[in-house]
Amino acid sequence: MNRGRQRKERSFTPCFPPLFFVYLFFILELLLHFRGFGFTGKYVLNKVFFAALFGYLAGVLLSFLPVLFRRIFGILLAVPVILLYGAQLIYYSVFNTYLSLTGTAGVTGQALDYTHVILQTMKKEWIAMLILVLLLAATFLFFLKFMPKERPGRTGYLIRFGSWLVAAALFFVCIRVQGKGLDTPYNLMRNYNSVDLSIQRLGILDTTFLDLYTGIRARGGGKVTHTGFSNEEKVDAPKTPELEKNTEIDNLKDDLLKAGLHTEATTEEATEEPKEERVLGPNVLPDVDPARLAETEDYSAIRDIHEYVASQSPTMQNEYTGMFEGYNLIFITAEGFDGRFIDYERTPMLYKMAHEGFYFKNFYSPLWYGSTSGGEYANLTGLIPRSGGYLSMARVGFRENAMPFTLGNQLGNLGYTVYGFHNGTYDYYDRNVSHPVIGYKNWIASGSGFTEEETEYGSSIWPQSDAYLESETFRLYGNKEPFHAYYMTISGHLPYSWGGNAMAARHKSMTEDMDYSESTRVYLACQYEVELMLERLYQDLEQAGVLDHTLIVLSCDHIPYDDMEILDELAGEKLDRTFEVYRNTLIIYSASMEKPVVVDKNCYSPDILPTVSNLMGLPYDSRMLAGQDILSDAPGLVIFPDHSLITDVCRYNAMTGEVTETAGVKVTSDYLESIRTIAANRIRLSDSICEYDYYSYIRKDSE
Repeated sequence: MNRGRQRKERSFTPCFPPLFFVYLFFILELLLHFRGFGFTGKYVLNKVFFAALFGYLAGVLLSFLPVLFRRIFGILLAVPVILLYGAQLIYYSVFNTYLSLTGTAGVTGQALDYTHVILQTMKKEWIAMLILVLLLAATFLFFLKFMPKERPGRTGYLIRFGSWLVAAALFFVCIRVQGKGLDTPYNLMRNYNSVDLSIQRLGILDTTFLDLYTGIRARGGGKVTHTGFSNEEKVDAPKTPELEKNTEIDNLKDDLLKAGLHTEATTEEATEEPKEERVLGPNVLPDVDPARLAETEDYSAIRDIHEYVASQSPTMQNEYTGMFEGYNLIFITAEGFDGRFIDYERTPMLYKMAHEGFYFKNFYSPLWYGSTSGGEYANLTGLIPRSGGYLSMARVGFRENAMPFTLGNQLGNLGYTVYGFHNGTYDYYDRNVSHPVIGYKNWIASGSGFTEEETEYGSSIWPQSDAYLESETFRLYGNKEPFHAYYMTISGHLPYSWGGNAMAARHKSMTEDMDYSESTRVYLACQYEVELMLERLYQDLEQAGVLDHTLIVLSCDHIPYDDMEILDELAGEKLDRTFEVYRNTLIIYSASMEKPVVVDKNCYSPDILPTVSNLMGLPYDSRMLAGQDILSDAPGLVIFPDHSLITDVCRYNAMTGEVTETAGVKVTSDYLESIRTIAANRIRLSDSICEYDYYSYIRKDSE
């Protein structure tokens, strides 16, 4: 009788551990939401709902265990989750994007390079850090002292599991009723391709599960990208009013002449016999027919890609096609570079190249996932890097994907002498694996052929000098025309402090009279190495007699993401963090150009490869890239990692859904939906090319 009463009472004894995890995960999710998105956001309910759902299930499962194991596993679950939220908070504060656990698994050892930055960030985020420490203390206190020892009986378990199943079903119903369209929570759960959007709309825990599933499956050889492309019902942009003839190019030329940064063509140059007129056509591979390939392809994923490529309109060749055919090419990805650094008096060579060559007024360098790795991938492949799950550049390398359109491979196949150089560690971001695949089989870097500059005490300088890198490497290719040299610099690497950046300390004196904060002066000082590198490069090319037959391209890997206030200072205003902070400078310059070319079109880093390919007269298929030739008549389109967009007539903020009209014309919902679909397909195309090694199928057909 008493035993039966005890069992009956025991079956309804409150089980407190589930509620503890509900409270814990609820607080953590709200903390990260408020830090990243403020006190608003229609998706906050998705986050707290899933956090509570997961917390309740974890607590119920733990309640099965004996008291000792319940304590051990309770702590082992709660502590890593708290640390995960802390890591996301710090990562977001440093990189302005969220962390993909599987995407950065291969480079975790390199986090030591950011120790100083992490400590600074923790100090800056001290309130959030304090909350996390208190939650850790509460976890240990609860499980070691206040955790109830009772376990629910059979009825209690049934009630708890039943209520959880009902809540889980309700959660998925809530996700489903939010729609199946682009970037909806439902779509993100089915096709995880943006860690930032996923965290904004689903939360940290849900995104972590998606990320782990995607990354583990990818590492096991499974495919994580759906190739079903959305139907594109293309709607033309609203017509903008006719503008008066733009005289800016003439004004710019006059300014450069007065400054001594431009010289008029000589009579001999002006009367040079014209080249044979080129017959212009579409930028496609003439021997490849994707529509025909789709008809004979058995693999459905590859067939989907073939059909999508066949449906696209290629960009057309234009008056600039082949302008630099046969030229040498030097391509520089400058670490942490931002065009606001360029100054007529302080950096005359950068100013000359930025304004006397192709002058791109509306070029953007989004902060891709993987920071430098993502930035290099966009610059060198014309594709959009994946935003979570894996680093696209490393994946291409380890899978030894076919990459026929990269400049290294294209020019190497034409008999060019090709080198890749880096004044950092040769295998950082697995470049020793990826860069030979994209054409730089001669990969020279620290630890692989490059002798580092040392202090008087024999220790390596950090970071290394970009100017020194050029002086140590030009001799390897400068007299071996035609040549292509690729440089990945490092002098502009954070941290931006006098003690943390040797190049900043080296050039400190040049900033002493500047009315900027210390971090901005440090940034200007270390970036001065890019100016010195270009000065030396210009002189070496001139002395070698190949200056007028060399094309120089320079872009950044990313902006100085750790301290965007630097850019605010240089711009003289607070820049919006969705679009304007990413406006940057792209240099495409040759001393052979008679006058600058001003380009108004909105463009971004994946556009570099097709633009340079067109200028050099290299065969490529514009339908198989996410970027497009900036100099073609194709409408401008800039796609950001969070799926925000810039077009010729508007800006679309994917995080808020806000549309800003920029051309004085009304943007219709049909046009917006059309351009969002086009952007989503280009993201999917980029993922699919990397995931399925699509170019290998094209290469087989063209052989």
